[in-house]
Amino acid sequence: MDVGCGTGQTAAFLSKSFRCSVTALDNHPTMIQKAKQRFSDERLPVHAIQGNVESLPFSDASFDFVLSESVTAFTNIADSLKEYCRVLKPGGVLLMIEMTAEKPFQPLELKDMKKVYGISNVFLETEWIQHLHRSGFVEAAVIFSNTVQSELQKNSPEKDDYPEYQISDPVDPQVEELLHEHMNLSRLYQNILGYRVYRAVRPSLARNQE
Repeated sequence: MDVGCGTGQTAAFLSKSFRCSVTALDNHPTMIQKAKQRFSDERLPVHAIQGNVESLPFSDASFDFVLSESVTAFTNIADSLKEYCRVLKPGGVLLMIEMTAEKPFQPLELKDMKKVYGISNVFLETEWIQHLHRSGFVEAAVIFSNTVQSELQKNSPEKDDYPEYQISDPVDPQVEELLHEHMNLSRLYQNILGYRVYRAVRPSLARNQE
């Protein structure tokens, strides 16, 4: 399952690359509409569904993998992580890419983050790991890390390296302003903002019975 799938780019990649069964979920109806159109255009058997990651519309132990790309930090984190663990099969794997603080944010810095992103905190790496363990996961670890500063210092990337955007027409001026504020914050806090790829496992049945 690809949670917070957006327009379905990652879900489509997974379906084409691994020939696996993929479910794409997003809470926004426009994103699901765009994702369904992508899957139809590319003739991919990806199941797209509108739903909330804090209360996933799936039975326990439904998936082998759950993928979350920059989604969980913008939700009730404790609820979302527990839901990921619930819908994973025993031994199933969560892969999660999340904004991570390189050092603790100060109150005024957090105020800026809340204004733009609506979040009250930016977790340190150790705090993300703690939350994963509290939610029932084992073997929680970082498998890749980088900082915003490092990304910004790279040479100008090729066109194919840029994120894909499918902005609806007409563009809401508030959306344009939000994107502008996002870029400004990324530059302003590049020395304390980073991201991590976290990998965590739902315990196997044998371990649960110990």
